[in-house]
Amino acid sequence: MCLSALVMGATSCSKKNNYSEEAKLAGDSLSMALGNFMGARVSESVKQQALVNPEQPALDMSKVVRGMETVLYSDTTDQSYLTGINIGMQLMQQVMQMKNNGIPADPELIIRYFKKTVENDSVSAQDMMIEYQKYSRKAQEIAEQEAQKALAAQGEANGKAGQAFVDSVKAANPAVMVSESGLAYVIENPGEEPKVTREDRIKLNYKGMTIDGNVFDETKGVPREMSAGNFISGFTEGLLMLGKGGKATLYIPGELAYGEKGVPRIGIGPNSTLIFEVEVVDVIPAE
Repeated sequence: MCLSALVMGATSCSKKNNYSEEAKLAGDSLSMALGNFMGARVSESVKQQALVNPEQPALDMSKVVRGMETVLYSDTTDQSYLTGINIGMQLMQQVMQMKNNGIPADPELIIRYFKKTVENDSVSAQDMMIEYQKYSRKAQEIAEQEAQKALAAQGEANGKAGQAFVDSVKAANPAVMVSESGLAYVIENPGEEPKVTREDRIKLNYKGMTIDGNVFDETKGVPREMSAGNFISGFTEGLLMLGKGGKATLYIPGELAYGEKGVPRIGIGPNSTLIFEVEVVDVIPAE
C-alpha cells in the first residue's frame, strides 16, 4: 500500500487559506451544491435499500452527520492525522466485513499490531499480506461453518413451527387432508375435468404466505400464465388435484417448498412451511 496514495486526496487542503472574496463565494456555492448532491445520493440509497431489504434497520442520520463532522471538521493541514483517518476508513471496511461474516473484530488488536509493525523496519509487506490471506481464509472457513450451523438450527426450528401450525389447522378444520408426500390441503372446489397436468399451461390467481401471515407473492386478481410443472413441488402437487375453476388452500412443508436454503430476500427462511391460496382460472392443455 503506497503511503502517498493514502494522503493524495488531502494534499491540496494544506495550502494556506488566502482566498479571494470571489473564490470564497465560489467555494460556498460549490460546498452547498456538494452537500445537496451527497444528501440526495444518500437519501435515494436509503429509500432503495428499504425496498430491497425492508427488515434492515434504517440509517440514523444524526449519527451519519456526526461521522461526517468527525472527518470534515478535522485539522486538514495535518497530513499525518489525515492519513490516519484514511487508513482507519479503509480498515473499517474490513472490520464491517468481518462482523457481517460472523467474525468479531478487535480494534485494540488492530491498532496495537499496526503500531508494532510500523516501528519495525525489517517487516515485509509481502510477508504480512501472505499471513493476512492465510488467516482470512481460516476466518472465512469458520464463518461458513457458523453460518451453516445457524441455518440448520433455524431450519429445524422453522420445521417444528410449521408442523405445529399445520397440526393446529387440521385440528380446527376436519376438511384438511394430507397427501403421502406430506402436503396438507383443503379443496374448496375441485374444478372441471380433466385435471391439470404437469405439461399444461395454466392461468392462476394465488396468494403465497408464511405461517406468520407475511405475504411474499400474490397475483392481486390479475391471473398469471405459467407452466404447471415449473413450481415448487408442493404447489405443483396441489395444482394436479384441480381443474379449470378449481380452488384450494395448500399448506406446503419446507421440504416440498424452498428447502433448507429458503428465499431470505422475500422473507422465506430455511425449511419454512408456506400457505398458498390457489385458483385455477384457465387451463391450456399441452399439445
